[in-house]
Amino acid sequence: MYKMADVNPADCTACAVAYCSNVKGTDKDPGCCKKTFLPMTSVIEAEGVDSCCPGVVLAYFLGPFYTLCCWDTEKFNDVSKVEIRVSSKTGYDKLRY
Repeated sequence: MYKMADVNPADCTACAVAYCSNVKGTDKDPGCCKKTFLPMTSVIEAEGVDSCCPGVVLAYFLGPFYTLCCWDTEKFNDVSKVEIRVSSKTGYDKLRY
């Protein structure tokens, strides 16, 4: 049975402060440690106060299980192409990574 004492008080406090100060989302994955020990805070930090409502509630009830296993963080992995110009002596005009 889930008890209120099982909730991390530091996570609840940080979540309440972030919510009251209208935190904007960073759109970055918070990392494994933060998702494990501060699940509600990691949802608010990544998504922002405007769009965090279902995620914070699920993180409250399911804890790290939600943030590590169920939460879709693929939307935060924005990969951009990098082009590097090199000298023409090598025979390559651009290298793409």
